[in-house]
Amino acid sequence: MNGRQFIARVRKWARGRNLVVRFVASQGPGSHGTLYAGDRKTTVKDRKKDIGKGLLTKMLDDLGINGNDIWSAGRRPPSERTELMSETYDYPAEVTRDEDGRFVVVFPDFGWGATDGATRDEALDEARDLLRELIAATMREGKGLPEPSRATTRRPLVVPPVTIALKAALYATFREAGVSQRRLARDLDLAESEVRRMLNPDHATKSAAIDRALRRLGKRVSVTVGEAA
Repeated sequence: MNGRQFIARVRKWARGRNLVVRFVASQGPGSHGTLYAGDRKTTVKDRKKDIGKGLLTKMLDDLGINGNDIWSAGRRPPSERTELMSETYDYPAEVTRDEDGRFVVVFPDFGWGATDGATRDEALDEARDLLRELIAATMREGKGLPEPSRATTRRPLVVPPVTIALKAALYATFREAGVSQRRLARDLDLAESEVRRMLNPDHATKSAAIDRALRRLGKRVSVTVGEAA
């Protein structure tokens, strides 16, 4: 089953339960999108690609689609999570193998969403795009970003694309500052619509504009270059 077929089956499942289903395709360079079913959600990677068994299990778990319609053992819906006020937006990933040998990746700090790959490297490449969508979906919903937990040898750190990391930094700083979009627009001598676009994870914004806004809010951008994984 591929992503399109999965979405179609979820829609059919939801109709009998009077649940609203909608899919939000990423407007960025990645291929992952967010599928909402009622008050639950999961990520769907490239809708043309097949979904492995392990990934399918994670997706169904996110949506609460199983025999008892509850979370499976060991998983809980994200609740009372600490909002991120640090200066990094890198998150550790949990990598497991399913019964077919595919590598399934989740980000425990978010508590939902998953992706996979035929090899570990492919799965971690997909994970970078998945992380972008998890951050973007959190921003779209106006919620606080979770605080990254510590990476270990078994939970490698995944670095999100620079563009979404900058957007996340501005979003978190804006929330922390407690100012209105109108006030920030006035301080930057911009139209309020420009500030809305700057805070929109799916709208392209020049890094210089984000840097200027962050400085106005008392922060600055610092770039660190490390060895490739």
